[in-house]
Amino acid sequence: DMSCLDEYNITRNNKLAFDLVEKELGVAPIMRASDMTTRGKIDQLSMVAYLTQIRNALTEKHTPA
Repeated sequence: DMSCLDEYNITRNNKLAFDLVEKELGVAPIMRASDMTTRGKIDQLSMVAYLTQIRNALTEKHTPA
């Protein structure tokens, strides 16, 4: 629900997103929400791996059996 987001609380917004992805798609976060707000803390390879896992989970979820 977009109404629960706060444009001034980026860390909380990231945590909500990570929690939702884990709950709905079963993809566990590989970083903390606070890491997303700290320059230089995000490992780009890890981020690509995480986003790939999300894409794969979405593809599997929407592919007819």
